[in-house]
Amino acid sequence: MSDLVIPSRIPWEQIKGKDLEEMLYWLLDEMGAKDLEWRIGGSGGGAADQGRDLEAFFYMPGPDGEIIRQKWWIEAKGRSKTVEARVVRDAIITAAGVHNIDVILIATNTQFSNPTRDWIEQWSITSPRLTVKLWDRNDLERFVCKHPSVINRLYPGALSLEGKLEVIRSQFWNHAYYSGTPTLSELWKCKAKLEWNNMSMIAVIAGEAANGDFTRRPWPLILSNDDLIEVLALSIVNTLPFIHRAHRSGITTEHYLKAVSYIVLVALDRLGAKIASKVIENCWDVSGCANYPKEIKRPLVNPVLRRLRDELFDVCTSDCTRVLTKPIILDKEETKDYWLRLRLPEKQDKNDKESKKILVTELFGLPCKAGFKLNKKRHCPLQTSELNKLDDEKNEINIARVMDLFGKVVRSRKLEKKREL
Repeated sequence: MSDLVIPSRIPWEQIKGKDLEEMLYWLLDEMGAKDLEWRIGGSGGGAADQGRDLEAFFYMPGPDGEIIRQKWWIEAKGRSKTVEARVVRDAIITAAGVHNIDVILIATNTQFSNPTRDWIEQWSITSPRLTVKLWDRNDLERFVCKHPSVINRLYPGALSLEGKLEVIRSQFWNHAYYSGTPTLSELWKCKAKLEWNNMSMIAVIAGEAANGDFTRRPWPLILSNDDLIEVLALSIVNTLPFIHRAHRSGITTEHYLKAVSYIVLVALDRLGAKIASKVIENCWDVSGCANYPKEIKRPLVNPVLRRLRDELFDVCTSDCTRVLTKPIILDKEETKDYWLRLRLPEKQDKNDKESKKILVTELFGLPCKAGFKLNKKRHCPLQTSELNKLDDEKNEINIARVMDLFGKVVRSRKLEKKREL
């Protein structure tokens, strides 16, 4: 798992105080800590961590299977050099005086001295009730490499592409979180170099359904036929668990259904109706869900096929002379480009930007509806070179000037609308 994170990109020297505490908070959360509390201990700013620490509970089975609760007290000691032995001793002695603490964890972004470790070893012999744990930089590095989502929260630049893919998979299946376009675009460029598993692929397709464009990144098309069959089966079977997680998190399931219907579409095109239907009908058996009653299976399949039906209806009736209707689910652009999702794009735009160029015609003889005084030399202010800088995130803009322009347009057009009403 170490290849998911690039440790050299983690700014350990800067991870002190609140930053170290935040890293520990999310790391402990990933490790299964419950009732995490980020509390402020002492007052003033004497220590580098300003007296802050964390409390958490871990629940683990004992030898007889009974669940044992452990209360942890976590101290964050961000330093530039080795943590002072006195600071460690004081923290341990303070924790030992609290009767209900089982484990004290002292963590640092640097290291602990050997004399400090020797003192703890001797102290533990006479005070076995309290377990003392020391996490230095090497320990933290090892732990965050096992839990890349922690790094994704705090230092996403330290994730490798494999790490970003793992985070997408984990966040999607655990928290119903859809990945964004920038990450999808980055993964698409390097898709051949990545090690894919089927659950990661479904997560990426769902992210594309929510935030991207299947015509630009048609993920199922890079799968082999065997992998496509597995992805189709898994996406159907996992519909119910995903819906439960999504509802619990207040996340819409529409994008997931859109993703699965797209997988079905690709399977129809690539494998044919007979094989695709057989995969859907038998997916329960191969995934260990054969005991699902029909009353559960049907509600999982029907919404997916209903989504595909509505898409095909919109596309088919868009230029039909026999059936005249309004689109059900697709917008005009999606309808026009629908079949492009069944072929790999010939080439990507430079920097893979999601830009859509449109033709703009300006009639110099007519007045501006927003009240700006324009002529052949003074053009629509919303199409000036200053505002066109907004198309590139790297450009520096005059925010005050831009907001002033927007404000004039809003006031003028809003007033005009009021007069019409």
